[in-house]
Amino acid sequence: MTPQATAVMEQGARAASPEVHCEFCGARCRPLYEITLGDEVSVLHRCERCRACRAFPPFADDVVRRHYEREYFRQDPDELEKARRLAVDYLSKVEQASGGRRFAGRCLEIGAGYGFFARAVASRTGAGVDVVEPSVACRGFIEEQPRHGEIFPSVADVPAGRRYDDIFCFHVMEHLQECSAFFRSVAALLADRGRLWILTPNAASRSFGITGEHWGWSGRNQHYQFLPQVYPADYWHAQGLALIEARDLIPADHHYPSHWHAWARMHAARMTDRIGRSPGLRSIVPRLWRRLFVWLAMIAREWPGYHGSTFERRWERFVARRPHDELLLVLERAAPGPAVRGTRKPS
Repeated sequence: MTPQATAVMEQGARAASPEVHCEFCGARCRPLYEITLGDEVSVLHRCERCRACRAFPPFADDVVRRHYEREYFRQDPDELEKARRLAVDYLSKVEQASGGRRFAGRCLEIGAGYGFFARAVASRTGAGVDVVEPSVACRGFIEEQPRHGEIFPSVADVPAGRRYDDIFCFHVMEHLQECSAFFRSVAALLADRGRLWILTPNAASRSFGITGEHWGWSGRNQHYQFLPQVYPADYWHAQGLALIEARDLIPADHHYPSHWHAWARMHAARMTDRIGRSPGLRSIVPRLWRRLFVWLAMIAREWPGYHGSTFERRWERFVARRPHDELLLVLERAAPGPAVRGTRKPS
């Protein structure tokens, strides 16, 4: 850990983190591990009650925005293929949870990436799908492809008064630093009985609780918060939304935060600590682990169906225990009136 991160951690510990409270339930948060963005360093804190995670101190908004506009996406074949596969996975999960909902009205996808999901929905239903995407590279790619809606660089750029029957937001929340303002802005875009569909890493994941910073989705230079699976009902009412469902899911094969890899990384780190303080040994052992991983990965990629039925995937299913790593939230525009008291239980 860098001296700067250590200082931040110590400062939070000395103050017993009174200023770091959960955005959702209001409970105190404790420091978990350091995260970085460029030259800036922060610490991910975890709520002691609902397990939600957030970065504190937060990164500068202009630094985060510039990162996603200019640096986050790279148009290489592997990334494009992964995006295509994820679009299929997202559509399948949403359709399974929709209860027969047709998505035939006006739709919006926030954080559309290369636009594959939006085009899949438009092709299957005939619905017009607008997209919000801050990345300059991704917007350029979408503009070159057949599309069925408008492209906006941010939610604030969506025309005033426009309403959507369904809004999709897949693996975007972990890249934000503050949820409430985002949820209120999205709720204002929903039509009556319009729904917001969210997929995101699950802060309540069992494997995240075990492996911590070694979790495959820890994303220490790009993920600034993780949403919980259980919420106070009045939180959503305050955002103009009502929670319909909160379900933990197993992520797609090609998007999976590997238990096996996280377990190995965690134990490799512990092994180097046990070996002693020798700088030579502490530098050699991690290199040996990395070489082993590369060797195993090269063998695995030669097997048929690498993304679906390899040894690692079978191992993942064997060790997976609920709550699973991915979280599906289905929210609906709330009707006017008082909030229903209580806490929504996960599916």
